[in-house]
Amino acid sequence: MKAKIVAGIFLTFILGAGVYALAQEETIVFPVAELGNCESKEGCKAYCNITENAEKCIAFAEVHKLISAEDAKTARKIGVTAGPGGCRGEECRTYCEAENHFEECIAFAEK
Repeated sequence: MKAKIVAGIFLTFILGAGVYALAQEETIVFPVAELGNCESKEGCKAYCNITENAEKCIAFAEVHKLISAEDAKTARKIGVTAGPGGCRGEECRTYCEAENHFEECIAFAEK
């Protein structure tokens, strides 16, 4: 259970899940030119899961008040760093859900 909670917190930054704050979602008009002209929430999430697009996604989220300045700062720091075990993007969820990686993921999230 703890592993899933930590993985969820960790992935909030790694995957840009914070980009879609519920209170602000309805202000987003598709397609989103700043995010590769993604045409849906799912399309934008896929775009933002690509490491090379992280800065654009963080900037978009910050400008549109979908994440706080502090969360943007953390996301920028984590976005350029490989996750535990060298994982990137969605593969970090799988990696951190494995019990034998729990301590490593906790340490990474705390760092």
